[in-house]
Amino acid sequence: MADNLSGTEKRLRNLIPYKSGAEWKGNRKGRPKTFDEARALAQAILHRELVTKDGKKISVAEAILTSWAKTKEQQHKLIELAFGKVPDKLDTIIEDRRAIKLHWPHERPDLTRN
Repeated sequence: MADNLSGTEKRLRNLIPYKSGAEWKGNRKGRPKTFDEARALAQAILHRELVTKDGKKISVAEAILTSWAKTKEQQHKLIELAFGKVPDKLDTIIEDRRAIKLHWPHERPDLTRN
């Protein structure tokens, strides 16, 4: 069965009527629901799977973190994982907030030579 609709009628047929925020159901623009499931699965695998290192059985997560501690580049990631993000810039609080104005010698008449 062929549609005998014009282009405008076809576009209008596919429109969704406006709904206020309270009427929408679900997680419209948030994190996909499957992300939490994938994270839980990854954590379970990292803790459940065991590898042998130096004759001892340790979890995959422990083996990865131990390898991070050995390389200089990865130590930053390990510190951030353990204690949070390392600040990029230190903010200092200065109580005395005086302004320093610099002048060229020709701008200050008290410094001009006669």
